[in-house]
Amino acid sequence: MVKGTSGYSHGLGLACFALVIAMARATQFKVGGGNGWSVPAANAESYNDWAEKMRFQIGDTLVFVYPKDKDSVLLVEPADYNACNTSSFDQKFADGNTVFTLDRAGAFFFISGVDANCRANEKLIVMVLASRNGTATAPSPSPAASIDRSKIRLVCSLCMAAMASSCSVLVVACSFVVLHVVAMAGATQYKVGGDGGWGVPGAGDEPYNTWAEKTSFQVGDQLLFVYPKDKDSVLVVEPADYNGCNTASYDNKFADGNTAVTLDRAGAFFFISGVDANCRAGEKLIVMAANATGSSASPPPSSSSPSSPSGGGGGAPAGQAPPGAPATPAGTTNNSPANGGASGGGAKSGAGLTVAAGGLAGSLVAAIGAYVAIAI
Repeated sequence: MVKGTSGYSHGLGLACFALVIAMARATQFKVGGGNGWSVPAANAESYNDWAEKMRFQIGDTLVFVYPKDKDSVLLVEPADYNACNTSSFDQKFADGNTVFTLDRAGAFFFISGVDANCRANEKLIVMVLASRNGTATAPSPSPAASIDRSKIRLVCSLCMAAMASSCSVLVVACSFVVLHVVAMAGATQYKVGGDGGWGVPGAGDEPYNTWAEKTSFQVGDQLLFVYPKDKDSVLVVEPADYNGCNTASYDNKFADGNTAVTLDRAGAFFFISGVDANCRAGEKLIVMAANATGSSASPPPSSSSPSSPSGGGGGAPAGQAPPGAPATPAGTTNNSPANGGASGGGAKSGAGLTVAAGGLAGSLVAAIGAYVAIAI
């Protein structure tokens, strides 16, 4: 082994190991940290900003600590979350030390039971990821959309051969490729509506949001909307416009008939049909994206009881988007003179790898370059 490459060797081994090992453990999260569940302090990180950095999984618990004679926790619907409607809720907790188990994949909406507290941003959205280890109940994405595991194994094998060849240039090249594969391994394209495409759900069809709640969306994933471009469109909207099916107000509009939207950030994305009657008939979708596994922006909790920022609060007043929402993929904005839209996100671009080498080194580089060209 060439001097100086041992660090790369260890790094490559860990990177390859990370491609085939998934770790999951139940974790308890204390909401509000030392201050507990309360109105946020000035300039504190919002509850939702904190939540977007976490990776909540089924079985994890949230602990809300608060004075039971002065506050409470309400589990509510999205519309009631946006409006701080404390008179309508799915569950109410007022014991002062509420432990809530995240028992399903999807979005959970919490607000304070005190109207003024909620309007002062004592509110929280938690997105629970469905498992990616084969136990999820969500429909499987298109096989062509995911990186083939055989290619991952090929890259690992090539990198091991590069280390054995004692070629430091190849080791560096393999490090680049493996890190790229690690970052992209979880990226998936989901066709909204399946074979039926983006349209009004038929009688007995599963609602879009029921499907979305069972699916683990990550930053970098894509949504593919297929529809007749002369009869329908896709609008990215604010939560209030989503609830009201307001097709006159939107952040982006797409009308090309084959729209690929990349989930380019963590948070909530709100989509409705550009046809008012279609939206009111259920052609609408909320997607919650979480930071991808291994992302430095959202590491898994490092202790058994990670806490949210002290006194943090999140959300937005009625009619405004929660932090991080809605999506802003490239397309036609509401202020654009054009009515049609371009694709919200295209295929990810990649670069080939060219290194002058001979013999085994040249073969390895050629193989790696071919992999990058095919897989990316």
